[in-house]
Formats: sequence, structure tokens, C-alpha cells
Amino acid sequence: MLQPLKKTLEKLNFDGASNAVGNRIRVVLVSPKGDHYSFTSKLDFDCTNNMAEYEACIMAIRAAVEHKIKVLEVYWDFVLVIYQLKGEWDIRDPKLINYRRLVLELIQEFDDITSYEMRIRWLMPWLL
Repeated sequence: MLQPLKKTLEKLNFDGASNAVGNRIRVVLVSPKGDHYSFTSKLDFDCTNNMAEYEACIMAIRAAVEHKIKVLEVYWDFVLVIYQLKGEWDIRDPKLINYRRLVLELIQEFDDITSYEMRIRWLMPWLL
């Protein structure tokens, strides 16, 4: 069983991938002390890469909520999700509308969220 984390979290990283090999998501929570808490899941349904990214985002936020974290730094590399959540890009795939809605509901649990876009995919190239 994981020990509860503090109310602040240094980093939250997540990634999702959907391809011929399968559909997987991975989340890494990093505490202010540098402790890493890793969560992975195989998605047992057909999905697009965009859906896998949203699934990873949801799993990441739920993990932070379960650990009662109130201040969150999110590092992500998937521009589509970032700009759709900010409302800067339209959602053209109707399957993503409910994903966006759920993420926006979940983030209400936090006192503060800071988002950082990563320009290179160094985080989890070994996901699949």
C-alpha cells in the first residue's frame, strides 16, 4: 500500500499510446523529496492515441486526488490534450468530448495546477 503523499507534488507525468502492439497508459507522480510513484495500465478496449492520452491524464489526476494532493505541477507532451483542455482548440472527435468534461471536473479538486509542456518525448519512450 502506498503511503499518503504530502499536499504538494513536485511533478506529475503521464503518457498514453495506442498502436498495433496494444493500448497502454503510464503515470509517474514525483514527490517533493524526489520519490517516484509509478502506475501503469493496459486499456482493454480499442481506442485512438488521443483517447489513450486522455485516459492517462484521467488516471494521473485520479491518483493525485486519491493521495489528497492539492497543489499539482503537470508535465505533458501531448499538445492536443493541453489545448483542448484550455479551450484553445476545438474537439472534432465526439469521443473526446466526455474525456475533456471529466478532466475539467476532476481538476476542481485542486487548489492550484501549473501545467508545463514538454517539447521532446523523453519521458516514457519505453511505454510499449
